[in-house]
Amino acid sequence: MRKKRLALLDPDPAYTSRFAGYGNQRDSLLVEIFPFTERQELDRFLERQAVDAVLAPPGEAESLEKQVGQVLVLAEQRPAPEDARAIYRYQPCGQILREAAARMGQEPVPAPVESSARIYGVYSPVHRCYKTTFSLILGQLLAERGAALYLNLEEYAAFPALLEKEYREDLSDLFYRRRVGQEEQRPPDGMEYLGKLAYLPPVSCPEDIREAPPREVAALIRELGAGGGYDFLVIDCGEALADPVPVLELCQRVYMPVCSDRASQAKAEAFEQYLRQLGREALGERICRLSLPYYPWLAGGCRDYRGLRWTAFGKYVQNLLREEENVWKSRGNCRKP
Repeated sequence: MRKKRLALLDPDPAYTSRFAGYGNQRDSLLVEIFPFTERQELDRFLERQAVDAVLAPPGEAESLEKQVGQVLVLAEQRPAPEDARAIYRYQPCGQILREAAARMGQEPVPAPVESSARIYGVYSPVHRCYKTTFSLILGQLLAERGAALYLNLEEYAAFPALLEKEYREDLSDLFYRRRVGQEEQRPPDGMEYLGKLAYLPPVSCPEDIREAPPREVAALIRELGAGGGYDFLVIDCGEALADPVPVLELCQRVYMPVCSDRASQAKAEAFEQYLRQLGREALGERICRLSLPYYPWLAGGCRDYRGLRWTAFGKYVQNLLREEENVWKSRGNCRKP
C-alpha cells in the first residue's frame, strides 16, 4: 500500500521538525511527511514532486489550492464540525495525523487477519518483566492443544545460551531470503522444537530485526497464520522493531506483562495512550495488562525451559489461558469442526 504524501508548511522550524520526525518514524500511519518552513521552498518542491495534500496555515490555503488538489488548514481555534478541511493545531501530533489521513482518504486500519491460527502477542514497554519466560510457557501450553509456533522478535534473545543449542539457520536467514526473492513460505528446515512447541530461532544479527520494516515482519506473521498449518502463533515482540503496532494489529489477544512499581505502570499507560492517539482503540481493547507474580527461584535464571509449564509460574499462565479461552468460546468465536 502506497503511503499518502503530506506536505507540511509552518514558519516554526521546531514545530515542523518535531511533527515530521514523529510522523515519519511511525510506519503504521501510512503517511509520509515533507516539512517546509518557507513558502518558496514548498513551491519549488511542488514543481518537481506530487503530494496528496498540503497542511498549511489559514493564510496560505487559498493560493495553495491552485497548485495542490487538497489543502488542509492548521486552525488556531477548534473548527466547527462541518468544516471538512480544518484541523486544530494545538493537539497531539498523532491526533492531527489521524484527522489528516482521514481527510486524505487513507484506507482504514485492517482488522485482525483472518487466520487459521489464533495469534497471541506478548509485548511490554517494561524491561525485566519475564516477558519471554511467559511467552515460552504460553507457547508450550498451547502446543499441548494443537500445533503451535513461537516467534521471537527481540534483538538479543540469546537462545543458543539459554537453550544450550547451536542453530544452523535462524530468522536472519529467513529475512535475507525473502528480501532477495528466494523464500515466500515458511522454511521447512528452519524450525526447532522445545518439547512440542515449534520455534524459529531468533535473529543472530541485531540489525536484521532493527532494520526490518514492521510491515515486512507483519507480512511474514500473516503468511504463517494463514498457511503455516498452525493452530496457534505466539509472537514475542521486543523493542527492536521501529513500530510494534503493525505486528500487534494481527493478534487476537496481546498480553502485556508489567511490574507493579509506579514507573512500570506509567510506561504501560504511556503506550496505551499512544495507541489512542493513533486511533487504535480496538487494539487497546485486545491488550491484557498483567502484573505477574514474583517467583524468587527465577531470579537466578531458568535452567530448563521445557519444565516451566509444570511450575507455579506455569500454573498461573495455565489459569490465565483457561479464563481467556472461556471468554473466547462464550462469544461464539471458536471454530466449527
